[in-house]
Amino acid sequence: MRRYQSVIHGNYRRAYLQAGCVVALLLIAQILIRQLLMHECTSPLGYLPDALLLLSLLLLMIRYRKSLDGSKVSMKELMLFGMGTSCIAAVGYGLLLVLHGLCFKDQSLTFASTLMGHEVDVTNTPIHYWTLFVAIITVIETALLGSFGAFVFSILLKTEKPEKKK
Repeated sequence: MRRYQSVIHGNYRRAYLQAGCVVALLLIAQILIRQLLMHECTSPLGYLPDALLLLSLLLLMIRYRKSLDGSKVSMKELMLFGMGTSCIAAVGYGLLLVLHGLCFKDQSLTFASTLMGHEVDVTNTPIHYWTLFVAIITVIETALLGSFGAFVFSILLKTEKPEKKK
């Protein structure tokens, strides 16, 4: 077996914390903008949030690579950066969805009804349970999609090649 030893060239932990917060704010902003424009948002999951997540992840990974000396980065470092960014973004998006759902109860009921596939009943279950349900499902889906995107983008954007064995 061959061991691959890569060098970490930057401070990816601080970078993915900042990038994750930016992506989480972008994801919640698209819901708020659609709400302001009176364009009904039936689910926090969909093509628009997924496209925003993947596009912003790609652009942030490119920006991170360019910020390093000589733009030299390994696949491992990009993967850690991308997965960290997507996990922070997913948790931040989920927390912001909880706040949004508690402020806009009708929107939260619409989200829950869409995810359940039928109209939800708020007489038996309080609204904050449905809000938490929507947030948890959204966090899981966003983290998984972001991790997959991070894997693909790290393959495409890596610049450091492993040493060839003689």
